[in-house]
Amino acid sequence: MTKRPTILATRRFPDAVERRLARDYRARLNLDDRLYDPAGLVAAAEGADGLFVSATERFDADQIARLPTSVGILGTLSVGLDHIDLDAARASGFKTAFVRRPDEWGPPGPPDPGANPDCDIIVDTFPELAEALGVSV
Repeated sequence: MTKRPTILATRRFPDAVERRLARDYRARLNLDDRLYDPAGLVAAAEGADGLFVSATERFDADQIARLPTSVGILGTLSVGLDHIDLDAARASGFKTAFVRRPDEWGPPGPPDPGANPDCDIIVDTFPELAEALGVSV
């Protein structure tokens, strides 16, 4: 039997998200919803295979460089990615992805932003992203 990856959830997330994390991973949930300072986040991430974060955590080049080597994926539940330095993440070996969302604003909302051509993966749907990453949904 394959060992389930360990995921650190840095904040409280909707119940359905936390249930899914607990079902599919060895989840370390932040049930107190405390904010981690940068050093505390690095310490909490020790031994984790991935981090599931929100916009309250900043990942600049320094913070990304300080992450434990066990961390292989950084996922976010947020609007936008301005809290993650994608260039620094890519330089540190993380893959970056863009999922098109043409209906995000509904008709006749603003057009979907274009993908950064430096992204490693550009897809139309989250199931396509999962397939490109080689994971099942």
